[in-house]
Amino acid sequence: MLSTIDIEKIVARLVEELNPEKIIVFGSYAKGTAKATSDLDLYIIQQTRVPMRQRTMQILPMLQHYYVKIDAHVFTPAEVQADRNQRYSFANCVMRTGKVLYEKAVVESIC
Repeated sequence: MLSTIDIEKIVARLVEELNPEKIIVFGSYAKGTAKATSDLDLYIIQQTRVPMRQRTMQILPMLQHYYVKIDAHVFTPAEVQADRNQRYSFANCVMRTGKVLYEKAVVESIC
């Protein structure tokens, strides 16, 4: 089972490499029911032009050396927005049950 420090290190690496908008944990780690055999489920929102099928392949190398399986899903903000209001959609479920681990600061201009 991953410790909070382990998860923070994973998130820091993903932030450094991907510059995501948001990273959300869902599943057993979000519920507090993770066991030694649990995988870490991450929902990553990233502005990217990389096709959906290639996104996971792009981040696999940075997640392979951890001692638990990490199941990461990468979506663009537009994809999340289109899916989040559908009652039984993946995005809706993650937004309702997940916990935000990282969110990019928004800097607004006065002008």
